[in-house]
Amino acid sequence: MSLFVGNVSKNVSLKDLEEEFMKFGACKVNHRGSYAFIEYPDEQDAEDARMTLNSKNMGGLCLNIEWSKRSTRYDPIKSNRPAGRLDRGQEKCYKCGQPGHISKDCR
Repeated sequence: MSLFVGNVSKNVSLKDLEEEFMKFGACKVNHRGSYAFIEYPDEQDAEDARMTLNSKNMGGLCLNIEWSKRSTRYDPIKSNRPAGRLDRGQEKCYKCGQPGHISKDCR
């Protein structure tokens, strides 16, 4: 099972994350700066880590932990993660405020 860990402080190292998440079982930590992905082979270990470490203060920031999009338990409705890039038809132009194009394409 895969967890997404957001709001990771720049003061938190890969070793720090491994120490915290390994307490719940064997896992692989993929630290990418301000976020990380944690892979557990066992779903219960992932659930225990998510429930216990969510909102834990590490390095001055509180972790935000949820199921990753690769997980079968991911729910976009409950997710606090940004939706990502919008489709062209949903974007609004910064110049005119109309949807369907961006400012460089504004007439």
